[in-house]
Amino acid sequence: MKNLSRVLLFAVLLGSLIIQGLPGDTQEKSQTERLWEQKKIVQEELDRLESLTTTVLTSIEGIFKVDRAPWIRLRQNIEVMKKALEAIDRHLEEIEADYSANMPGHNFDLSGEWHDGYSPCRIEQSGETLNVWINTSTKARGPFSGRYTSQNTIKVDFTDDPNKACCSATIADNNTINWDNGFTWKRK
Repeated sequence: MKNLSRVLLFAVLLGSLIIQGLPGDTQEKSQTERLWEQKKIVQEELDRLESLTTTVLTSIEGIFKVDRAPWIRLRQNIEVMKKALEAIDRHLEEIEADYSANMPGHNFDLSGEWHDGYSPCRIEQSGETLNVWINTSTKARGPFSGRYTSQNTIKVDFTDDPNKACCSATIADNNTINWDNGFTWKRK
């Protein structure tokens, strides 16, 4: 029964997503992936519980005069939980579809070494997310967080610059970044 309580609690929490939805259309895909993983764990636990219930019902039938009603109610609850998990599956699929539809997409992998005309710079890219360092030869500035805002534009929050907390740039090609402050970065 302890396992059933855990399954029911988690299913209720995941089920609330159907009512509330996840905040924003641009949720990190990793959050959706974690929900899929957690849903899979609940599904496996529910399958084990169903198997155990079937085994118990089969074993006690004809041997003991036991009230089968609690076991039958448990099986009915398992069926309800399976339907809830199917609804969660549909909801997670909708979230993934919305996420894919709203992703700006990009044609460029900006990861690597760059030069801003004065000093070496570095960009690490993971999907739409960027980490940027400036002047990596001496006292590096960064990392600064950035992201793609469209197919060929990025925005980076240079949090150490009091005059301009954020800069945008256009990706001219895989080797050139044109910043809105007039700087051009070239790939090394």
